[in-house]
Amino acid sequence: MGETGTFFMLLQQEKSRRELAEILACNEETARFGLALSQMEAQELAVCRNESLRRWQRVEFGRGICGRGGKRTEYTGPYSRGCAQN
Repeated sequence: MGETGTFFMLLQQEKSRRELAEILACNEETARFGLALSQMEAQELAVCRNESLRRWQRVEFGRGICGRGGKRTEYTGPYSRGCAQN
């Protein structure tokens, strides 16, 4: 493998490490609802997400849905009636 291949592998490893860290960081927010992913579950989620993007020939610009940077989206659709408010 040449220098280009090694460089690409290093970039891919760093991307995977960042994705995993972002997913696990969500545990801080979701733990109060009793939801948390293990390290293995977070890795599987990242792998499945990347496979899905590849399969459907999609790309994510920026950090995608996993890296919203603390932005919180509240669901206010018809199924939210009766849900506890925080």
